[in-house]
Amino acid sequence: MIRLGVIGTNWISKSFVEAALATGKYVFSGVYSRRQETGEAFCQGFGGGFTETDFISFCNREDIDIAYIASPNALHFEQAKSLLMAGTSVIVEKPAVSNTYEFEEIKRVSMDHGTMFFEAARHIHEANFQSLRQNLAQIGQPIGGYLNYIQYSSRYDAVLNGEEPNIFSLDYSGGTLMDLGVYPVYGAVSLFGEPQSARYFARKIRTGVDGFGTILLDFGSFDLTIMVSKTAYSKAGIEIYGTEGTLMANSIANIEHIEVESKDGLSGNLSGPMAPHGMMEEADTFADIFLDKDDASYEKLLELSETVCRVMTKLRQDGGIQFPADRYLK
Repeated sequence: MIRLGVIGTNWISKSFVEAALATGKYVFSGVYSRRQETGEAFCQGFGGGFTETDFISFCNREDIDIAYIASPNALHFEQAKSLLMAGTSVIVEKPAVSNTYEFEEIKRVSMDHGTMFFEAARHIHEANFQSLRQNLAQIGQPIGGYLNYIQYSSRYDAVLNGEEPNIFSLDYSGGTLMDLGVYPVYGAVSLFGEPQSARYFARKIRTGVDGFGTILLDFGSFDLTIMVSKTAYSKAGIEIYGTEGTLMANSIANIEHIEVESKDGLSGNLSGPMAPHGMMEEADTFADIFLDKDDASYEKLLELSETVCRVMTKLRQDGGIQFPADRYLK
């Protein structure tokens, strides 16, 4: 069993712990929280556990094998690095780091200390994403597609009221590309590899981050267009066009419905049942790799995360979005 520690007491931390416990491969050890009462309340939901309010003490605990990090984006790097150096492996909520400099440093530290670093891009581990991949062959050679991801954020209302939530702050490496764009970028790279070029036409909001944007990924023989926004509403799904037909799904994440339309007609729903917990499949994958010391699968995931980070950094630079975390980025 993997002894799991957690940084952050928000809804996503709760969801991950629930999913991890549902796999039967983790036990909950405790949480790091800035406030004792908040941490204790979080632990009570899982039958108890320790609460640390001092981060160094959390890093030095001997009852954690893996720590799940769900703090604001800009804090991921230093927290992950400290834990890895202390001998604890980490699962870091996407985006795991702000840029390629941070990724290279995390990769080096994890190798030096014999620890593992996982980026929690949950959707690529879902069975229905694998079904999407498998059904690509039905449409022949790809010639284009749209992988849009648009969801209005309730925290944008705070921006309109003159506030600056972390997710819409440059200081915390926020914005639409980092929060939502990472989903379709991960999907595109997982399905087709690294694009030859990546452009981002960002529409910035008052806080300096992107609220709406259009991504263009050039794969040589075809392009993918991705529209992302946290300031708009959309029910549009995704479409990938090929020489023999079109592959369609309701979304690039949380896939519930997949169809192929070709000259022979429209297929039925090609997706299967979803896991009982939205993050269960990724938690299960990480557990198997960690427990089995599956270096080959780990290196494959690490390489994918590094490629996505490289593409995301290029996109953000192209969109003219610079974070304080970029101070060491060449």
